[in-house]
Amino acid sequence: MMPSGRSIMQLPLIHGRSVDSILSGMATSEREKRENFRFLCPSTRLFPALLLSGLCVCYPLGAKAYSIQKHTISQAGYHEANKFLDEWFSVPLYLQISAAEPFESHAETTFGEYISGHRLWLPLLSAIILLLSTSILIVFYLNRRLRINRARLDLALSAGGIGVWDLDLEKDRLIWDDRMFEIFGVDRKDFDETYSSGLKYLHPADLEKSSREFIDRCNSNESFKTSYRIKRPDGQVRHIAVYGKVVESARGKAQRVIGCNQDITDRLRNEQALDSFFEQSTNLHLIAGLDGTIQRMNTGWEAVLGQTTEELEGSRFFDLVHPDDLDATVHEMIRLSAGESVDRFENRYRHSNGEYRTIEWASVATAEDGLVFAAAKDITDRKRAEQLAQAALDALSANIAILDHEGRFLAVNRMWKSFAEKNGSAPESYAVGSSYLSFCKAAVGDDAEEANRFADGLQSVLSGETSSFSMEYSFVLEEELVWFVVNVTAFPEEDDSRIVVAHTDITARKRAEFAEKESQERYRALYENAPICYQSLREDGTILDVNPAWLRHLGYEHEEVVEKWFGDFLHPDSLPDFKANFSKFKGCGHIDGIDYLVLHKAGNVCRIRIEGCIGYHPDGRFKQTYCVFQDITEQYEAIEALRRSEQEFRMLAETLPLGIYFSRTEDQVCDYLNPAFTEITGYTMAEVPAVDKVFQKIYPDAEYRDSVRDEWRRRVAASDESGQGVEPLETEVTRKDGSSRTVEWGQVRVGGKEYIFGRDLTEQKKARSAMEEYTRSLERFNRASTGRELRMVELKEEINSLRRKLGQDEIYTICKRK
Repeated sequence: MMPSGRSIMQLPLIHGRSVDSILSGMATSEREKRENFRFLCPSTRLFPALLLSGLCVCYPLGAKAYSIQKHTISQAGYHEANKFLDEWFSVPLYLQISAAEPFESHAETTFGEYISGHRLWLPLLSAIILLLSTSILIVFYLNRRLRINRARLDLALSAGGIGVWDLDLEKDRLIWDDRMFEIFGVDRKDFDETYSSGLKYLHPADLEKSSREFIDRCNSNESFKTSYRIKRPDGQVRHIAVYGKVVESARGKAQRVIGCNQDITDRLRNEQALDSFFEQSTNLHLIAGLDGTIQRMNTGWEAVLGQTTEELEGSRFFDLVHPDDLDATVHEMIRLSAGESVDRFENRYRHSNGEYRTIEWASVATAEDGLVFAAAKDITDRKRAEQLAQAALDALSANIAILDHEGRFLAVNRMWKSFAEKNGSAPESYAVGSSYLSFCKAAVGDDAEEANRFADGLQSVLSGETSSFSMEYSFVLEEELVWFVVNVTAFPEEDDSRIVVAHTDITARKRAEFAEKESQERYRALYENAPICYQSLREDGTILDVNPAWLRHLGYEHEEVVEKWFGDFLHPDSLPDFKANFSKFKGCGHIDGIDYLVLHKAGNVCRIRIEGCIGYHPDGRFKQTYCVFQDITEQYEAIEALRRSEQEFRMLAETLPLGIYFSRTEDQVCDYLNPAFTEITGYTMAEVPAVDKVFQKIYPDAEYRDSVRDEWRRRVAASDESGQGVEPLETEVTRKDGSSRTVEWGQVRVGGKEYIFGRDLTEQKKARSAMEEYTRSLERFNRASTGRELRMVELKEEINSLRRKLGQDEIYTICKRK
């Protein structure tokens, strides 16, 4: 029973404050306190339950120790609190006032006095409520964590393509997850969840082995890891990796087996493909430790080193390296261990027969496992070919260098080195590995402009913009201006490209070109300043205009020519040609080198050669011709005389013992060679149609041919400079039949032709040698005999023998000299 007018809320402190103080802080009036309490309870569901439960549990422990402030609450407040507790916790606390005692609006009682009669059941019920609330929170939290972990596990299993299974050995029940059905290609309705149902999908060849292994693992209670093949319902054969763990019962007996399966078919195929590539690759592959121990190598090494892979694996490749290459090999291994990669490294390895093979490497190392992965090529044959190519390069007269794709030197020939030394360049400037491109870009002085121009051209070839580049340049060498032409050509290879740079001395050619140019300029000036006959014709062929040179040349006056038909001034023999050619002239618009016979006013006949073109009106109509002609009478007569002279000369050449070869100066093509030339060399005109062919045929040795050509060009150039004849050159000629002849060559240039003549000195040299031998015989004979003992008969016989072989005049000359 609660007396009226007393407070019912004497509650313990929460965080140092009572519920009363909390409410009083929110509102000052009794109405505001009740409204705030009503607002607090339904808006926060979990917090009031825990608050009231905690207050009820804590009250028996400390209600009597605190002085609780008294507050007033109406009967409606009791009903509101009971309704809230019953609705939210389903626990009827029946926090009410007995009906036997009327509840007055201002009745006052303490909460402790009211509760004292219920001190047994109320704390117990509050503790149960608090325990249930806490348990619910814990279960909720753990369930959330379980869902998160389960999602993570499902994601990992899905990403790895792993299926999970659970076998209850006692109940013979096998549970598969969804991925197990995907791996086995089985529909869930076709699987009866028994151990035997799972076994029927194993490959027949693996069934017995896999079953025995599974039973052994279960009997020994050991975890296991194995693999086997399955055969899907659609006939596919897949490789499966199995991971299992045996779960023991309390008695230590296998009760369950849980595990997971993974389809490793694709991985096995990739590994087989990798192994196949490793073994069948044309390159050499090797896996080794950083200490040089060979762990794996493909069978290609067997041919290179003469040993089987079983013999080589486990050994150290350092033991096979050439002693001279060992330090460099160790240095590259140090670079690999530092994380660098090695490319295009070359060293030599000993074959089982004692020979050394040159190997080119590309290698990388992994720091995690300390392994070196290398791909290599046997370049022994290539190195030998390079040595032969170097010998061939050294035989060429041009300065030649081989560069890599970055413009660095790979090789230079003998002429390059010789020229570099003569030009004052250090050997380091063309050493293997040094950059020729950088060397040209760094040029300074007078040659910098041309060097930079060449560097730009070389860069274009290196970058692949063009496949070749060529330029001419000049500079002063030993106080003399020289000319060179440089040709840059790219030769692509399988793994890389090579650039060939060739500098060729063209000084002699340039000098000849300059001389020819000067001659042409003199001829052009003479031609432009000479009086040229000019005429202009109308469309019908009548003369529109002529220049004074035309009139002077043919002896007419201007009024005698203008408005006359040009055919009136032609010889009757040329009229048909003029009519036909003039029609063609009007059709094509130009005429070149047409010869006509014209009549001089005095009655004599001149031969002229006409060239010209046609002028047109803006609308395209014929306007007039513009023609010039020159009198070629004397030229024609000279040509005829020359032709007759050549015929006479050829008739004479047919009988001369000298070999004669006619060729045109501009193209060196043969016009004629006489029988004596064929007799000396064995070759006909069809076999040696040009001067170059003559050199190739009669000087088959390239080095000797180049030396003869260079010497011949030198003498020809000297002859051009001096204006005198070419100094004769004596050479050894190889005839068509392979025999050798000693021939003395000379040359004369006449009228744009070169007359090369050769005199066979072979017999003369033989006769001279025979004469000298006879002379030595006579001297020996004279020394062996005294004057009185010399028999005249023997002397006469010796003299007669010499006379028969050499002739009387030569004997007289020899005897006189002696």
